Amino acid sequence: MGYYELRQPLKDGLFKPEVNRELIMDKKQFIEEHGELGRELLDTLNDNLEDAIKTMEENYLGCYKSVADYAEQYVDSYGADIPDFLNPYIDFDGLGWDMMDDCIVIELIKGEVYIFDL
Repeated sequence: MGYYELRQPLKDGLFKPEVNRELIMDKKQFIEEHGELGRELLDTLNDNLEDAIKTMEENYLGCYKSVADYAEQYVDSYGADIPDFLNPYIDFDGLGWDMMDDCIVIELIKGEVYIFDL
């Protein structure tokens, strides 16, 4: 259910929308609670509050400097012992974006990337 709910038809088959105030207040509270990140997540999820709440609570992977930073930390977390001299040859940016196929990536400011699993 969106912001508006259609009610009784008016003349000529038109409908008068009725504002769903409860949903508007719930979305306002979500945005106040999560700030600009909440607003962007709602926008990304087509304004679906239930999906936004679930994604925020259950699928948040963290805030990183970049998707490359996420990929590098992910590889490190699995105990991959990559010698330091090889790091410049690994395309962590490419790997990170490949990993984002099943993720939502929101960048609010440069150097602040929020990642959610789908």
